[in-house]
Amino acid sequence: MIISFMKRYLQNIAKQHIPTLISFCAALCMTSTTMAQITASGHFMAEETDYPNGSNDPIFYFTNGITGTLRIDPKDGKNHDFTWQKYNSTNQSFNIPIDNQPNTPSSTINISNAGCYKVSYSDTDGTNHEYFAWCFYPAFTSQIAPVEADTAKQCKTLTLEAKSSPIALTVYFHKEENIEATDIDYGFEYLWSSEPEGEYDERNDSIKIDYTAPYKNTLYTCKVTSRFTTKNSGIESHKAQLEYKAVAVMAKFYPNKQDHLKEFISANEENDGSSADLDITFYANPIPDNDPDSLSQGVITKYTWEGLGANEEYGNPATSYFALKGNYTVSLLVENKYCNDKSENFEFKLDVMEIGVPNAFTPFSSYNSNDEFKVYFRSVKNFSMIIFNRWGRKVFETTDPSHGWDGYINGSKADAGVYFYAIEAEGFNNEPKISRKGSVHLIITDD
Repeated sequence: MIISFMKRYLQNIAKQHIPTLISFCAALCMTSTTMAQITASGHFMAEETDYPNGSNDPIFYFTNGITGTLRIDPKDGKNHDFTWQKYNSTNQSFNIPIDNQPNTPSSTINISNAGCYKVSYSDTDGTNHEYFAWCFYPAFTSQIAPVEADTAKQCKTLTLEAKSSPIALTVYFHKEENIEATDIDYGFEYLWSSEPEGEYDERNDSIKIDYTAPYKNTLYTCKVTSRFTTKNSGIESHKAQLEYKAVAVMAKFYPNKQDHLKEFISANEENDGSSADLDITFYANPIPDNDPDSLSQGVITKYTWEGLGANEEYGNPATSYFALKGNYTVSLLVENKYCNDKSENFEFKLDVMEIGVPNAFTPFSSYNSNDEFKVYFRSVKNFSMIIFNRWGRKVFETTDPSHGWDGYINGSKADAGVYFYAIEAEGFNNEPKISRKGSVHLIITDD
């Protein structure tokens, strides 16, 4: 009896609910067969939006000048009335009519303008469907400009910025009451170079870059690429260039003590001082056989020297006469309309008069050492040296302290032995005159 009751109960449940379940399953099947999505042709890239609620739409990117298509193709195989509209960002609604295509199983439109497209249609049971797709035509240009427009502030560092001007790719989250807008990122990259070459050439860097201010006119180039710069897009990278007119200057100079340059520099490097009575020419621009980078650079319109003394000359080169003993400091300031720079100090010392006399020399040796009898001198203004043989006959005479006796008398080699000298010297600084008399040995070696 219990079994019979349960059987009748299940039969009643089946009669009441199975038709409902069958109708529900049919509706699900009908809905799934009418699901669709917008596809495109003619585009070079596609991705999805990133709406806050996760309900995303496709984005299709096209090359300028290319007419693309959008297509909707429901899967139920039935005819529908399709309505295409475009988004109006001004009033934030889809009220720009594009096309109506009635009684057709699918629908295709041509597009040549950027924006969001909406297609809508209804099923036979009255179910409404809406689909959306964004279409964009990326493009951009670029230019280079100094960040600091004031030329006078470009004397040490030149900061350049690559300014890209892209066509805005703006997506609106149109599925909510509070519509938000988001600009799609181009993903720009920058490759800087310059001619003449600079310190950042051939390297990827940021939108801004700091160069040491150049001393020569320079052509700067920034190659700008984006994630849309691909082989299939037809969108090429953009080379922005700037022909920069240099304004920076650098002050450096080189002292040339005429015939005694090497001895002059060497003596001061050892801090031994140098001989007075110096005519020193200071060069601020390249001279033969000198490294141009070691001297002043840039477009210089004015040279100002400091420390050249009473007879200083302004300009380039500058020559000055130094006679008094003491410590000297020379520096150079170079300028133009916008920039200036001061050199490091060049310091040297002029010492008191000094005379040193050797006691022997070997004029005919093959060693090329100690071949002349001449004095060591410093700060000598007037000089006289006479050499006699042992019978008092004069064999050599000079008034130049840098000129010595080579051991020859009237073109013939002198005999070995003792010779005698008489030296008179006068300095620049009101010092007592030096008078020296003595002997020197002329030695003839076996070589």
